[in-house]
Amino acid sequence: MKESGFGGENDGAENGKFSSDETEALIAAEETKTNAFIREYAGSEAEKEYFLAPLDCHNVKAYFKAKLTGAEVTKMLAPEGALAVKKIAAAFENEDYSLLPGYLAFAVAEAEKACEGGAERRAAVASVARRLKRRCLRIFSRCAKARENRGAHFGAR
Repeated sequence: MKESGFGGENDGAENGKFSSDETEALIAAEETKTNAFIREYAGSEAEKEYFLAPLDCHNVKAYFKAKLTGAEVTKMLAPEGALAVKKIAAAFENEDYSLLPGYLAFAVAEAEKACEGGAERRAAVASVARRLKRRCLRIFSRCAKARENRGAHFGAR
């Protein structure tokens, strides 16, 4: 991977053989570069949100899973998306989901309702995942319409 330029300046093992930790470091470095590129060059907030929202969705789901299971959340987190991880953490610590964007707050509230009355925890987490995936698709539609309304093709600058 390194010989192809993947991971930037991260040093690896000799002869292109990497341990799993070194491979993870290469992937993390590449994700960091990609996310920084998106933040800098996205044509609109809708486009930036489209590309980074899956990370937010994943991180909300990780906090929700940690809340249900008592697991350590830091091992489950993805890189920061459009929303600061500290903000997601504060929402869960204070149980104040109004700190999250509306679509994420709604998904968490729906999952919490599913947990009431002894509902299975797995079903609640699956509910969050489905709702967040649908939201990402809606963001894409909004982004494409914004580009279309400006007379540009999606992806063109």
